[in-house]
Amino acid sequence: RLILLISYGGGHITMVSRIYKYLLKRGLQAKIIPLTSAVSFCITNSIDYIKIEDFFNINSLDTNSKNAILKIAHQNHNNELGIPFSHTLAYYGIGLNQLFIEKGLSLGLEYFKTNGRKSFLPTNFAKTVIKDLKPNAIFTTNSPRMELAFRIIGKSMQIKTFAIDDLIGYFRRL
Repeated sequence: RLILLISYGGGHITMVSRIYKYLLKRGLQAKIIPLTSAVSFCITNSIDYIKIEDFFNINSLDTNSKNAILKIAHQNHNNELGIPFSHTLAYYGIGLNQLFIEKGLSLGLEYFKTNGRKSFLPTNFAKTVIKDLKPNAIFTTNSPRMELAFRIIGKSMQIKTFAIDDLIGYFRRL
């Protein structure tokens, strides 16, 4: 039985890593897919993780898509964050490739230019990973984009999905 955990960085990966360690201590099989700054967290804390770049091959794309993705990945990569460029390339490549499939190259680029990473909902990628890893449950935080894509596809495949919500300090009366 595999429990798959997907997380962005900051407080999100801190919460998810605690759940991951808890599951491992109880003898369960768990794997983390860290996104963006969560990668450097996993590296710094010696947490074994699944690399999204293992599921993305830029050379399988047409030349125009490949060039656009490479340009955007280079523009958005920040060496100071401790994230390998291969991860940045895969992250942007996965999101942009789905945009290009859904909207075409020109409209996809325009949509990304207007909305940035908010335009990403890589359900095709999530489906590929889920089919490959065959998890019994999926944990994410409440983030949109990649985490939401995994919850959507997990639910559609009747896999138990959990979204952890961090509203610390948010006590608005209803």
